[in-house]
Amino acid sequence: MFRILVADDEKVTRRGIVTMLERSLKEEIEFIEASNGEEALQIVKQQMIHLVITDICMPLCSGLEFVGQLRKNDDDMTVIIISGYENFEYAKQAVKLGVKDYIMKPLKREELLGLVENCIADIRKKQVEMQQFWKKSQEQDMLRKELEREVLLYILQGNHVQVGIQRLELLNIRFEDPFLLAAVISYEGNQVTDAQMELTVKTIVDECLEARINGKFYNMTDDHGNIAVIFHFSEMSQKKYIEKTLLEIVHLIEKKGRMKALAGVGEMVFQLEELHRSYNQANIASDCKIFNTGEKLITYAALPKSVNGTGIAINGIANYVAQGEQKILEKFQDLLKQGKSVDTILELRENYDSICKYCNERQKNNEIYVGKRFSELWSDFELRREIKEMMQCMADMEKEDAVRKRQIIKDITAFVRQHVTEDIDLNFIAETFGKTPGYIGTLFRRENNKGFNEFVTDERMEIAKKLLKDHSISVQKVGEMCGYYNPKYFSIVFKKAEGISPKAYQMMQKRED
Repeated sequence: MFRILVADDEKVTRRGIVTMLERSLKEEIEFIEASNGEEALQIVKQQMIHLVITDICMPLCSGLEFVGQLRKNDDDMTVIIISGYENFEYAKQAVKLGVKDYIMKPLKREELLGLVENCIADIRKKQVEMQQFWKKSQEQDMLRKELEREVLLYILQGNHVQVGIQRLELLNIRFEDPFLLAAVISYEGNQVTDAQMELTVKTIVDECLEARINGKFYNMTDDHGNIAVIFHFSEMSQKKYIEKTLLEIVHLIEKKGRMKALAGVGEMVFQLEELHRSYNQANIASDCKIFNTGEKLITYAALPKSVNGTGIAINGIANYVAQGEQKILEKFQDLLKQGKSVDTILELRENYDSICKYCNERQKNNEIYVGKRFSELWSDFELRREIKEMMQCMADMEKEDAVRKRQIIKDITAFVRQHVTEDIDLNFIAETFGKTPGYIGTLFRRENNKGFNEFVTDERMEIAKKLLKDHSISVQKVGEMCGYYNPKYFSIVFKKAEGISPKAYQMMQKRED
């Protein structure tokens, strides 16, 4: 809705201006009236006004005084001054205040109408330009951050390292200190992606690193849902301080987030080309959480390289599956009993991935099993449970025909849409429908071309956008109505999905109205 404020101490003049414009302007306009400058100032503070038409002589606060106060907070407001006096000094002051035009009484309909129509056209043009500029700026900022994350992850993973280093220079990211170190902060439940949990963890990590490390770091969410951190520092002795800081972060995550957390730390390296080695080591150290020893920080350097033990032969997975899940569980248990070491973790990880791959190859219609990755397992109990669910999912997929599967997921999708603003997750849905989370997640992704959490977020964002068009509902209330009871979290999720904050989206809807 376009709003015009008409300020004049003479009621007859005010009403005449409003009536004249209401009858002549083609678009819908909301007119607000003020009888003096002070009242006009209060209105401007409380409402979104697009154009001001004000008399120059009013009691309490003149038109020029009103515009002068207005300019202290708003340089862009379009203002038309009306005066009954041909006074050069008045006109001169009006020009200094950036008034759009200065017209004399008695008002001529054609002159006022033409001026207002031109003002409306200019304001609309500026709105479009500002929206385009703001959107482009937001897109560029998001693109830069995504490029930064992508390039750093390439380097951490050892992919396109030289190309990545060249791109870092273009992004003005430099690692000039001689020592580099990678760490991984894991927290329980990260792959299920309770985004409120993710926000809590990210906030703790960001605030603690900013306060302790003084800008000598880059952190990002990696492809496993963990927080990857790159440190660069000038003295070897600082490594101990970094480890102390990571331990503090882990304790804060556990205390404030009420979830398990652990930090894995790689060895120091001296070149960006070697950083992926430190990152791989940090992941190996982090994966040691499966031994459930209670450690909160594990350094790769402190891990034994190997122990004498035997694991599952990789090429024999099919045979073990044929013998049943109990046989597989026994083999994993034998390997876990060998104790914590680099080789043990690598063998556990490789065998677990092999079982996942085998199960996926057994599925029909390109159904990819949606379950936990090895890096998300926090104990041997979770490992056993995940393997059992994987076996059960494979059995369910093989025994149920395509028609039955489509009906199951159709019912689940309808149920999710009905309860999408409530506190639901994949485990709740699985329990409600008597299936395993992996089975539900696998079918859900195949039928909807997106994961369960992504689907829920998209549905909530559609509801949020509709609610934000109602200007009487606050942004916080909209978030609550969509299932987000933390306003900051709602804002982050909305901005990630739509490119702008919910407040900015609502303001944009106001301007368009």
